Amino acid sequence: MGVMKSKFLTDFLIKLQAKREQLTWWSLSIDRSSNKRGNGIRIILEGPNDLILEQATRFNFSASTNQVECEALIVGVQLAHELEVKKLRCYNDSQLFIGQVKGSYQSKYPSLHKYFHMVKNLSKQFDEFEINHVQGEENNSTNVLSKLASTNKPNHHTTLI
Repeated sequence: MGVMKSKFLTDFLIKLQAKREQLTWWSLSIDRSSNKRGNGIRIILEGPNDLILEQATRFNFSASTNQVECEALIVGVQLAHELEVKKLRCYNDSQLFIGQVKGSYQSKYPSLHKYFHMVKNLSKQFDEFEINHVQGEENNSTNVLSKLASTNKPNHHTTLI
């Protein structure tokens, strides 16, 4: 009888922990870097229990700063969705980019509208979704890592867990 109670209690605690993790906010930091060799992005997705996923990618195509920022955000949001994250807070150091994604600033480039529309649709997959501006120095780890990604070989992806 004690074994059954113990198993029931263990199962209950596992389910409780899983539910608590669903209610936990995850954090997504994104940044980009551009140089004459290409564009690089770095995303850092942080979840419960000190889980940190980092991904660096170098793009083999020419793009504007905002397009690269959007690509980084889309990659990060898709990763969070695949991990079944329910609450996501995104951070970036470009106030203009954040304002455009939120819709408080209007982009004068029609090519960016499809990106913002895609981000808006992806954000609906979460119970709660926020995107926030951070000062450049607060976004330092993604900033340094995106610069490294921009010097990698084209289409080279690096993921760390």
